[in-house]
Amino acid sequence: MSNPNTDTFESFDGTSIYYWRTGNPRKPALVIANGLGVGHSVWAEFFKHFGSDYHIIGWDYRGLGSSGEAPNKNSYTVEHHTGDLVALLDHLELPNAIVLGWSMGVQVALELQREHPERSRALVLANGSPGSVLRKLMKSDKWTQKLHDVCSKFARREQPLGITQKEPSAPSPMLQRLAKAGAKMGILGRNINLPAFSVMIQRWITNDVRIYPSVFLSLDLHDASELLPNIQVPVLVIIGERDYVTPLQFSEQMAEDIPDAQLVVVPRATHFALVEEPGASHAAIETFLNSAKLAPLVGESNPAPALH
Repeated sequence: MSNPNTDTFESFDGTSIYYWRTGNPRKPALVIANGLGVGHSVWAEFFKHFGSDYHIIGWDYRGLGSSGEAPNKNSYTVEHHTGDLVALLDHLELPNAIVLGWSMGVQVALELQREHPERSRALVLANGSPGSVLRKLMKSDKWTQKLHDVCSKFARREQPLGITQKEPSAPSPMLQRLAKAGAKMGILGRNINLPAFSVMIQRWITNDVRIYPSVFLSLDLHDASELLPNIQVPVLVIIGERDYVTPLQFSEQMAEDIPDAQLVVVPRATHFALVEEPGASHAAIETFLNSAKLAPLVGESNPAPALH
């Protein structure tokens, strides 16, 4: 599968959003709501596996990667990212899509269900939580508030923090060595795709890091837990057995709260299960999508404009 085709469009509030797509535009649309600061390069194996059967689409979150900055520092909420997703679907004239959310993308996918349930045909929720991750992990209002204060302080800085380069051109040998050491220590899965992981981390640190505290705050203040019992589309929840960022119990509870949701625990995997164990992760997603009774696609005879 070749590199995705890329373009930009203007979102609902004028923010320039960079998006990418690959696969077969005459097949069902599968939109990826990515992890924080992650680009499309980490999905190369996913493209190879699913590109023939799906029209795969994704975007860079506002202020990150190749997307433009939001109008102000208060415009990086989960609701704003969800608005960009809706604007992307509208831009491509897609009435609805399968939505795969990874990490923070889980909350974006769930917020789409809250605001526009008709836009999702099915949900794949990987290594995430319905919200309030910091509060759940810290289990202390005092320390959570301290972290919120630190995030707010960084977010208010006037000068950019980070390197201006937007897209790493090649895997960093140093980061590959660090990833390999992390795998040996058990922080990462032993089967981690070292080049893909190093590009992901390298890309993460090239962004203006003032954006991250704003996003972290928004993710912790957002919670879609009350929505879960009302979800009516097919749902697959995937979690790494050793995910310490969004631990297993978060996904177990989420799957229990969503009617008829399927739960797949990927052995030996951490928060990066899709990169560490693509075989098991892809097999789970493929089995789910092949068996799911998807919501009908309105205007199925009118696919998105052809890739070029």
